[in-house]
Amino acid sequence: MSSWLSSLGDTIKNSAEDLTRGVQGKETGRAESVVVTFEGSALGLTVSDHGGEGVLSALAPGGEAERLGLKLGDRVVAVGGAPTFKYPDVVDAIRSRPDRPLQLNLERRSASEGQLGLVTFRLDEECDKAQRILAKMLESPTTGPRRDVLARARGLAFLRVTKAGFAFSARFGTGLVVARLPRGGWSAPSAIGTVGASFGFQLGAQVADFLVVLNTDAALRSFSEGGAVSLGAQLGAVAGPIGASREASVAAQPSAAAPVFTYSLSRGLFAGVSLEGSSINERNSVNERHYQRVGVRASELLQGLVPPRPEARGLLSALDALDAADGAVVSPQPAPPAYSDNNPFS
Repeated sequence: MSSWLSSLGDTIKNSAEDLTRGVQGKETGRAESVVVTFEGSALGLTVSDHGGEGVLSALAPGGEAERLGLKLGDRVVAVGGAPTFKYPDVVDAIRSRPDRPLQLNLERRSASEGQLGLVTFRLDEECDKAQRILAKMLESPTTGPRRDVLARARGLAFLRVTKAGFAFSARFGTGLVVARLPRGGWSAPSAIGTVGASFGFQLGAQVADFLVVLNTDAALRSFSEGGAVSLGAQLGAVAGPIGASREASVAAQPSAAAPVFTYSLSRGLFAGVSLEGSSINERNSVNERHYQRVGVRASELLQGLVPPRPEARGLLSALDALDAADGAVVSPQPAPPAYSDNNPFS
């Protein structure tokens, strides 16, 4: 138990920067430094404002930025050796330096390796986490989901939820939801998050991975129409290293109950009785950063109107493999279209 608490403490500490940057709308994840030198006059890139920082939002196909190995989401931190702290600084610095060569220093954030943080602000990390949750669930024949349940699912939601407290407790978690498409296969994932609080005699800490099976179109719509989705009390703490809850209800409104099945695997100890309460929300900023589309919404993603990015390939392939084993129709996922945009630095 002590080693688990120590590991939990390290995870919380390592997640502090992600939490700070994430709530500010900034890119999160493991950081590395990238330095490139442009020789040609056309840089072949677009810089946009993300959380007040200058982030690459488009690369001209075959342009110099692409040739130098830059990626969408790279943050410009210096131009010509001079630090750039804000988005306007980046734009002004690039436009004021027409001479070549021109050096750019960038910070690249990528998915964390190994154990993922408690709160995740990157959809590629959520995809990796969801794939792990699915694999763990399928390894458990006594508490995991039956194959026929997954074969009939209209959608699936994956969440890692942390609960900790003494008398007053807080619950928070992040994850994603995917929908089964009418033509076969699965939609691009949409980021979700859950928060909640409770009072009563309680002590401890717990981390639980949840798989929520959406059995009806109504349940799926409750995750795609925006706003908060209320969850039943059965998604609360489960004592012991492994726990499972077979049924719950989910509804966008109290009068619109939609049936789901839930499965959970938990670690840690949470003792006592508490008043359960939580909500699940669409995480718009996480979706916008991942898909590089301002205003993209869960309804578009879950209807298959937006193609999945390569980072979701592992999770979607695992789901397709389950469908294929059960004889369901599986359609290949379309490749993401080439990104094009007006380029102020071309």
